[in-house]
Amino acid sequence: MAPQRLPVALPSTVEQALRAELEGRSDSRAELRQVPAWARLQRIMVSWMTDSVLGLLVARLGVATMKAVPFVSLLVVLRRMWRLNRIMMRSRRSKTWILMRSAFEMWTLVELIFYIYFRCKKWSLEKRRAYEPRVLWKAPNERQRLLTNFLTTIERIHAGQGSLPFREKAKRREAKGAGIFQALRPPPRQEAREKLISAPSVENFLRLSDDHEPGFWYEPKACSKGMAKPMRPAPSVENLLRSWEVSEEVSPRTPADVDLQCLKHLELCSWFSTLTPKGTRDICRDVQQIRRGNIEQWLLSYFFDGAESTQELSDREAQELQELVDAVARWAGLPLDGEWAGNNEGLKCFRMRNDPFPAVHRPLLSYVNTAFVAPTIGHQALTMLGFRPYRSGSTEYWFRPPNPAEHWQHGLRPRLVSGKALVFCHGVGVGPTMCLTFLQRLTRTVGKEAPVFLVDTAGISMRFSDDVPGAREVAANIENMLQVWGLSWAHFVGHSFGAFVVAWVLRYARHVVERTTLIDPVCFLVLKILVQGHELQQVRHDTGMDPMEIAIKYFVMTELFVCNFVCRCFFWEESNLDMQDLEGTKALIVLESEDLIVPTYSVRSLVFAEQSRRAKAGKAPSETGLELLWVEDQPHAGFLLDMVANEDVCARLAAFHGS
Repeated sequence: MAPQRLPVALPSTVEQALRAELEGRSDSRAELRQVPAWARLQRIMVSWMTDSVLGLLVARLGVATMKAVPFVSLLVVLRRMWRLNRIMMRSRRSKTWILMRSAFEMWTLVELIFYIYFRCKKWSLEKRRAYEPRVLWKAPNERQRLLTNFLTTIERIHAGQGSLPFREKAKRREAKGAGIFQALRPPPRQEAREKLISAPSVENFLRLSDDHEPGFWYEPKACSKGMAKPMRPAPSVENLLRSWEVSEEVSPRTPADVDLQCLKHLELCSWFSTLTPKGTRDICRDVQQIRRGNIEQWLLSYFFDGAESTQELSDREAQELQELVDAVARWAGLPLDGEWAGNNEGLKCFRMRNDPFPAVHRPLLSYVNTAFVAPTIGHQALTMLGFRPYRSGSTEYWFRPPNPAEHWQHGLRPRLVSGKALVFCHGVGVGPTMCLTFLQRLTRTVGKEAPVFLVDTAGISMRFSDDVPGAREVAANIENMLQVWGLSWAHFVGHSFGAFVVAWVLRYARHVVERTTLIDPVCFLVLKILVQGHELQQVRHDTGMDPMEIAIKYFVMTELFVCNFVCRCFFWEESNLDMQDLEGTKALIVLESEDLIVPTYSVRSLVFAEQSRRAKAGKAPSETGLELLWVEDQPHAGFLLDMVANEDVCARLAAFHGS
């Protein structure tokens, strides 16, 4: 007889736990019935992939396939070459011709695929929008301060033109040392006049005003007997018209206050473009065409972080917008009522954060050069100069100690260095590679006793890089970079776009800046530079440009990833510098007279005005802490290609570094 099982008495707590578990299972089954069928199928697939033997085999097969792709590709290529060799043996044509034709056909296929990638990438980047909380949510009266500061630059430019005691004499070199661009350039007066007629702006007017040729400007009192006396005029529309219409009958000169008002109107017109009968766009030439709605659109684009309309603003911001419009109207002397209250649909302002990218497709071969060939050559050249690559957070940089041969014998691990360090930030191009001639000379002078850093900004180096770090992040990375090598501060040198990097460090980590050198600086008058860039990109036609302007447009300003940086990830408020922002820090500003990107004549006037403001009785400009080097007959970055200008800039920088 089988033994009879006796019931086992369970503790009350255990019995309650079992009952609760059974009830929970029943509840879970009830909840599972309520889960949609597609969700239950997903759970089954996940369970099958993680628990079943077949799922394990599928995973291992996938890994094996990834590892086998290079070998399979090699077999396919070898098979194709074998078949191609058989075709060439049967064909009567040259093997070289067949190979070149096959390679060309393959490359055209790759270029077609890359064009499709370019269009898709451009569309996706245009949809992205970056925001900075400090820029987006401004404190009360912050926008009013920014606008007032921007508008008063015209007064400072006007005042700087009259600061003759603080002007540095322009050093005109002899014909043999004038640079390679001098022979290719038309006479200064004719070029300046053509630029001014095609695009009336304060900068082009000052270029024309800087001409000293006899007979070009006329003193009214000297024309009574038909005689002309050369003079240096104040920047005014009246003198502008006098330069266009050279005749024996000259009207009296306008007062200085009217001259300033004309400059304001020129500045206001430069913000907008109008559609011509030919279907092209041209800079606005009549201030009476500008309405209140047009100014609202411009303010929304640059002072409200690209807001599309007033509906996106809060009540406080909407009220602030109207106050800013009134401030612009009072500044320009425009009416505040009547027809001016409407909107001129024919006028359009460049909306950097809203408009489609002005990017132009370029062949994949150009990216092969800028993203692979040039960096490879530059890597080898910088290594020969004693630099080694490092990274600080998201920022890449190169470092060179004063005695590289001795220093690198102990390995690449950072060691404490001494001396006044120099940090160089490059501009738009192919990274530090494009500055090799300047860097070579710099290492022979400053680099003998000072450690040198090169900050490599990938987002403006024409590479496949759409990850753009913020200004605060870059400043923090550079501060960490210095601390890694035991340095507390440095001399910061920014060329072109690199001046923005210097501006970010000045704004967010000023304590690490001992002094600054800004070469071809785009950090001054940023809104004017953006307007001029828009004019060069979209307003002016290629037939009205010289070779240098075409090169700047198509090889610098319309590159996809550069456009992504500037048009979607750039904030002018934290990148703009005023001359007053440099107070307390020694600064050397290097300007080139034929610069097509930086309004050098306007920036020079601001330097003169700031030197006048800082100067006391008998104080020289160099003693004010703000120095200026004016390079004649050179375009933007021309000193990198002209050996004489290169030597002059490097010698002045070395003297400023050691002062």
